[in-house]
Amino acid sequence: MDALYLSNLDQIGIVRVINQTITGILSGAPIIGPGGWLIGNGLDADPNCTGAACNGGNGGLLFGNGGNGANGGRGGNAGLIGNGGRGGDGLLPGANGGDGGEGGLGGAGGGVAGPGGTGGAGGRAEASSGIATGGQGGRGGNGMAPGAAGGDGGKGGTAIAGQSIFGNGTARGGNGGNGGDGAPGAAGQNGAPGGKGGGNGGSGGLLAGNGGSGGAGGSGGKGGDGDKGGNAGNGGDGGDAGGSTTSDRKHPGRGGQPGKPGAGGKGGSGGVGGAGGSGGARGFAGSKGSTGSTGSAGQNGSDGSPGDPGKAGEDGKKI
Repeated sequence: MDALYLSNLDQIGIVRVINQTITGILSGAPIIGPGGWLIGNGLDADPNCTGAACNGGNGGLLFGNGGNGANGGRGGNAGLIGNGGRGGDGLLPGANGGDGGEGGLGGAGGGVAGPGGTGGAGGRAEASSGIATGGQGGRGGNGMAPGAAGGDGGKGGTAIAGQSIFGNGTARGGNGGNGGDGAPGAAGQNGAPGGKGGGNGGSGGLLAGNGGSGGAGGSGGKGGDGDKGGNAGNGGDGGDAGGSTTSDRKHPGRGGQPGKPGAGGKGGSGGVGGAGGSGGARGFAGSKGSTGSTGSAGQNGSDGSPGDPGKAGEDGKKI
């Protein structure tokens, strides 16, 4: 892959990492250690949190996993190398689970990076009458580095409804969260150019010899094959619906949809053929030798295969 090439996904990820690094510096975070803005795992949210404090902390710029969210908060994003944090489970009745954080970028030229985080589970809901609706599972985080997998969606919350003197309750299980998208595979390197021709032709005899032909140029190198794309995250299972209410009032949640698999990386271009050697000088009555032929261009690399498709989550059950 050309060292100066940056895909749209790369550009989005770099801007994200720069922004989260600046935020960490301005917040007075340590340089290295837990919660460090340069190296360190993001902090997990406090289980007793409320609001934005329920989001997991971001990993350090060079290395660090995202922290886990809590109470429906979002998982933290990884830095250049690391895994996205898990979204927080919805703990309040019917609360939605948090989305998983995004995986690391992998550093220059791809490198090692983790997948997107798993979405949090939706909250359980109960009602003695009326409607009980489980929370929706959080979405899995996207893979960001070349070939990184998307995170799985969270499970929908269970709903339990009962009967009372006011009639039957209705139980609606939460829908599972959708899976995160896999990242495209890395592109193959371009082939090396072919070498110059085998040599210049010899000179002709002093009086009447013809110059020798130059050697043919070398063939260009084969382009590198593209890497496989990242696997798609699986959809979360739907929430169950149950209780003492009648069966026709139990509505399980739907399973979440899988993410999109990453496209395979594009194969590198074959190298250009080398120039032929110069023809030899002619004798007094002869002719100059012909220039050698240019070498053939190298074969292009094969495109990488797309990532594996994810599975849709299973629908919830009546219980």
